[in-house]
Amino acid sequence: MLRLARLRVSSHARLAVATGAAAVAPFAFYGLDSQLARCEQPPPTTRRKLVKQLTHNYGNYGTSFIALLDRAESVHYDEGDYFFQRGDHATHLYLVMSGEAHLIAHEKSGESHQIDTLSAGSICGENALLEKNEARSRTIVAHTPCEVLRIERAAFEEALRTTNPHIRIDGANASGSRILAFINMVCPTEPRRATRGEVIFKQGDHTLCKFYIVNSGQLDIIGKDRYGREMKIDTINAGECFGYVAMLSPDLHAEKSYTIRCTSKEADLVVVNGDDFHRLVLHSRVVSTLMKNLTGLAKQHAKEAQYHKGASQFRGW
Repeated sequence: MLRLARLRVSSHARLAVATGAAAVAPFAFYGLDSQLARCEQPPPTTRRKLVKQLTHNYGNYGTSFIALLDRAESVHYDEGDYFFQRGDHATHLYLVMSGEAHLIAHEKSGESHQIDTLSAGSICGENALLEKNEARSRTIVAHTPCEVLRIERAAFEEALRTTNPHIRIDGANASGSRILAFINMVCPTEPRRATRGEVIFKQGDHTLCKFYIVNSGQLDIIGKDRYGREMKIDTINAGECFGYVAMLSPDLHAEKSYTIRCTSKEADLVVVNGDDFHRLVLHSRVVSTLMKNLTGLAKQHAKEAQYHKGASQFRGW
């Protein structure tokens, strides 16, 4: 759980605000000449094209996230400028357009150390927003000059809510659900409707890995006990996910660990393809950490179930 705080951008950080004030534009990265590098904010349609151009190596974002970027503020940070520091108010989500920044963790002993390098395509500052914390617990500082899109917290919250009407994102213990909603918002998705008895994928299959979010309906997770007999491991309900165990393998055609079968009359699913999900895992520490934790819990639960140790229900969140 990360804590957050108020934003203290270094006094010499230059902000390219949407009011039209002249500032360093974030798109010199694309080879725009030096005269165009200092100009007004581009209109949303131009910004959308440039964002897609930047991220062609990282896959397209979901339409909801692209629309959210239309409302973002362009910010330039010089080397040594802070995106935010520990204790600052958590007011924005950040998308790095160019340059590199360092993520700094702070220990109780007072020591600080770098834990990650952020580069073009990296999403940062999301942890505090998803955890609904008010203050930052870590620091991000520009290692080289950086061009960044900065999204206001209120706009982020609104987009998270409208994109995910089927997912509970408020109340106690909702942080996991909020991360799931974040995945659904940032990644391109496609709908899928399953009917009773339909198998989404089968244990041992080598089909292309995908990540699934359940909007409605119910599905069973089926495994095999130590004697090779089929057995029910768990049930997946609306607002939960599956597919992440094989998804975290380097091989997008990794063997499936379980069979997933629809047990309700119908089940409405949101599907994220493996490439897009892998890119988000690489560029969001929050998503990466959650998926690794879920995989460990799922494997432990399956092991306990196979040996009839009475494992408690595992819902993912």
